[in-house]
Amino acid sequence: MGYAGSMTISQALERLSDTIRLRHLARSTEECYRCWLQSYMQWLASRSFKGSSAKKVEAFLTMQARRGVAASTQNQALNALA
Repeated sequence: MGYAGSMTISQALERLSDTIRLRHLARSTEECYRCWLQSYMQWLASRSFKGSSAKKVEAFLTMQARRGVAASTQNQALNALA
């Protein structure tokens, strides 16, 4: 998400919800994706991470893997951030 750095968390969450509703995805998918986006943005805010958006997402997912998060859960996080 190249624009995430210039958005507040609430703006990003609103944009995500709008996109999910336009795609007619399940409410549970929206809730899950909102949690992942919020977690990612809070993680970014707590670091002075330089690099491309792709590198930031990769670092976030790597951190999740080191915490023992299952591959399928990491895929869910990636989909939420995409």
